Amino acid sequence: ILDKYKDQIATFNDDIQGTGMIVLAGIFGALNISKEKLVDQTFVTFGAGTAGMGIVNQIFTELQQAGLTADEARQHFYLVDKQGLLFNDTPDLTAAQIPFTRSRDEFADAETLTSLSAVVKALHPTVLIGTSTQPGTFTEEIVKEMAAHTERPIIFPLSNPTKLAEAKAEDLIKWTDGKALVSTGIPAADVDYQG
Repeated sequence: ILDKYKDQIATFNDDIQGTGMIVLAGIFGALNISKEKLVDQTFVTFGAGTAGMGIVNQIFTELQQAGLTADEARQHFYLVDKQGLLFNDTPDLTAAQIPFTRSRDEFADAETLTSLSAVVKALHPTVLIGTSTQPGTFTEEIVKEMAAHTERPIIFPLSNPTKLAEAKAEDLIKWTDGKALVSTGIPAADVDYQG
C-alpha cells in the first residue's frame, strides 16, 4: 500500500516507519552515552520481516544523511532470519531484503553462517536488533560474544508481547556486566544493576 499510493496520498505504516523511527532515536540515545558515531556501527538485525526491514531502512537513510553513499551504507547491515545470514542467493527474499543481502564471496566460511550465534561470532556487531518473535534467542553466549568485541553493545530485543522477546533487559545487563545499552519493544521492569 505504501508504494502503491505514495504519489497520490500521504500514507504511513506504523510497523514499518514508526518502529524504524523510534529505534533510530533509541540508537542515537545509546550512541550519545557511548560517545560513538552511527557511521561506525555494524548492525545485525535478527528478524528481517516488515518491522525489521522498516528499522533497517530508517537507519540506512540516516547513514546516507551522515554522508555515506547508498553502497557504503548498505555495508553496515547484516540480516539474519530463520535461514541464518541472508545472502543474495537465498530463496524467497522480499523486495525489501534484496538490497541488504550479502554475497557469499564476502566470507571464507559463508556456509557456516546459518545461525545468529555464528553471525555474531564472525561479524562482531556493535548493534543487535531483534524483531524475530523468537523468545530467548539473544542467549548469554551470543551476548557475551558481542560484548567481548564492543565496549558498549547496543541490544534491542523488540519483539512483543513479552513472551516473544528475544531476551530480558535484566539478563542483557547482567551478562554484559552493566555495559549493554538496552531498549525493549514492550514496557519492561526497571533494572537495578549493582545499585
